[in-house]
Amino acid sequence: MKVKSLFVALATLVAVPLFAAVHFELNFAHAYVDYVVYAELSASDPEPVTVHRVESPDGRIWKETDGDANSSAFIWTNNFEGLLFDCTNGLWKLILNHEDASAETNWFSVSANNFSAATFGDPAIIYPVEGSAITNNQPTIEWTGPSHLPELYIQVTSDDYGFYESDRPGSFATEWMVPTPMPEDDYSAFINYEHKDYRDVSTTTPTNALGAALSGWTNKFGIASYAWVGFSVTNHSAAPTSLGTALEADYLPWTTGGEAGWFSQTDETYDGIDAAQSGAVGLFESSWIETTVAQDGMMQFWLNIDADESDYLELTVNGDYYDTWGGYYTGWEPYEIYDLYAGDTVRWTFYNDDATGEGADAAFLDRVEFGNDELALAVDAPQWTWTTGGEDGWYPEWYISPMDIDTAVSGYVGPLGESWIETTVEGPGTLSFMWNIEVDEAEALIFELNGSEHGRIEGYRFWQLYTLELPAGPNTLRWTFVNNETEMSGQAFLDLVFFTPSGAVEPDYEADLNLRISRIKVGNDDAYYSVLPYFGDYAPAASTIEVVSFNEICGGEQYISWHNAFTNLQEAIAECEAGPWTIYYDRDTPQEKTFTFNVSAPTLTTNDLPPVAITSPVQDAVGVSPNPAYTWTGPTNYTSLRAFLFNEEQGGYIDVSGSMPATATSWTNVATAPEVTNRFFVTYYNHSYAGIEISEPLDASANPLSLWNEWSWLESQHRITYLVGGNAPPSVTILPPMMMGSDLGLAFLSHSGATHFVEWSTNLPSGIWYPATNFPGDGTTNLVTLPATHPAAFFRVESQ
Repeated sequence: MKVKSLFVALATLVAVPLFAAVHFELNFAHAYVDYVVYAELSASDPEPVTVHRVESPDGRIWKETDGDANSSAFIWTNNFEGLLFDCTNGLWKLILNHEDASAETNWFSVSANNFSAATFGDPAIIYPVEGSAITNNQPTIEWTGPSHLPELYIQVTSDDYGFYESDRPGSFATEWMVPTPMPEDDYSAFINYEHKDYRDVSTTTPTNALGAALSGWTNKFGIASYAWVGFSVTNHSAAPTSLGTALEADYLPWTTGGEAGWFSQTDETYDGIDAAQSGAVGLFESSWIETTVAQDGMMQFWLNIDADESDYLELTVNGDYYDTWGGYYTGWEPYEIYDLYAGDTVRWTFYNDDATGEGADAAFLDRVEFGNDELALAVDAPQWTWTTGGEDGWYPEWYISPMDIDTAVSGYVGPLGESWIETTVEGPGTLSFMWNIEVDEAEALIFELNGSEHGRIEGYRFWQLYTLELPAGPNTLRWTFVNNETEMSGQAFLDLVFFTPSGAVEPDYEADLNLRISRIKVGNDDAYYSVLPYFGDYAPAASTIEVVSFNEICGGEQYISWHNAFTNLQEAIAECEAGPWTIYYDRDTPQEKTFTFNVSAPTLTTNDLPPVAITSPVQDAVGVSPNPAYTWTGPTNYTSLRAFLFNEEQGGYIDVSGSMPATATSWTNVATAPEVTNRFFVTYYNHSYAGIEISEPLDASANPLSLWNEWSWLESQHRITYLVGGNAPPSVTILPPMMMGSDLGLAFLSHSGATHFVEWSTNLPSGIWYPATNFPGDGTTNLVTLPATHPAAFFRVESQ
């Protein structure tokens, strides 16, 4: 608490400008529900005699020019408005040559326009999920994020930083394949969206006690929003599949032999699913795999060798040498055989010529494709017949697809022209494909099933996965690129066309869904509402799982809900009932499986979510005891409640109550709160509310989950923050000013234990207040004298 008193003095001094090249940066960051701010300070011309120091109005945020990273005070909070208030309410100090005889203090202010928590966006890594163990050692990291922030950085590291890969894709990117294989270890994935030159925050130029502006002052502001997950890569393999399935070429016959045959596995793969690996052979032994083609054509495949340099993989056709690769590890590489004829036998043989057994001591083969149609090979479906037409038909193109050797590309067409590609597939089963378009908004790539439009993408779109269930019987699939522009078109792309017949064994899909609707009030602000879904147990455990509402405003994963806020309950209910919710297993992968369900809350009103009101301590209270009374009021018809005490400044829970009956209105035997800003909140739970209805999820063929459990409930919460510290001093009474010779005298009764600050300004309505002096109170009358030539027009005394 501060008490201020004013009086007028008539005097002026001459302000002398200073020069010091000082650069100040203030950076705001957001992660999940928390926000942080930190400062940077540098100086030159001249270099500081000691160090320069900058401090926020309350002194909690500070930085010195010595470059010591530990000198920054990091302030973590889930209350962004409060954090921004701390930065913009009052004067920052810039102390030149701190703690030196030449030290001089300057003051400046920070202001912000159109800056709110919504500015940051909410990035989220959706694959891998937190705590998961994956067998793919070269996974594709997938995420969502705020594309309005211009820079994006992604990083994957092992816990000991022995493995490190990073990239800076455009902020529109939503996936990134780790460029090198990852050894078995624990890892973290990190994404950071940022704007390094954010213009909606600014400062005034620092001025000293004489009102002189500091020359050479520069400043910069940044915002960042980031997310991370921890996961592990393990060599635990899934149940083996056939060699044809592992190689995505079950339309070819496969045999294997040698001292040990090849086998399917999921640890080392190109496509992240499965691949064939040579058998474990001893010194001067070999392992081979072969196939025989029934027609003329060409073959594509990916290979990898992880062994001693003297070991090698040999390729033969009809027993004749074709090519060879040394045993050192080079990662996955593509290869193509152009001139195969009906009856040719292609064999891959791994030879072990070294007893040391470096690496996996094996060769690997994946994604074998054979056919006599280059366009069919380009879309990875050579087992089907493909046709193309229009003004300019589709054609194969190498090295465009992000996951493949080649891709199919539409022709260039004129105004109102089109280019199409088509095939026929016998259903039932699951079709998936990747498509991409790099054109203006008026051009589109349209997918038709049996003559009816089933989906389209328009404008510039990065590679996206599309999955659907095909009905029984022949199904005609057509992709048509349409140019609605008045000029020549851009191009569209198609790749990774896969089909899984319904006769294939499908895993059991299970899920336990939790859905809660919350009323949340923070401090004295208006309450907002959230819809928070998440999963408990689910199967298959090796899959990823995600749930999203119809407009994807609400969503969650295992034990994680996306943050969302609605200004009123009606908006929250409207999103729940807007349309079908979707459960995704392995979203945006060739194995994607979806189920949809509906949510309704026909009887839910604000009366079902009554407020919780904390009565002690109160919001923004200062001088609070470390062991205050914790009291509140709330609904008595809920099933239970819990109370929480959190260290707002340093992070971490101080104490958490057990489950209390809904009739409780106080919390006793609470841990002692530290002398910092603390957050206290109380949450009521209604687990018996029956007014939320959730239907049983069904897939595209109206099949239900193998096992489905769902729970829904209501919760109401209030959060406040308060400061533990000494008692606030009483106000002071300033005695009438007097002239003491050539000086001005200011007298008032001080208070023991309080600190008194004498400040001055030249303009009462809008002027900046500068410090004149300060001293500890001792309970006696104190007299402060100032030169009559001082430039002040007004003085005040602050006690705290």
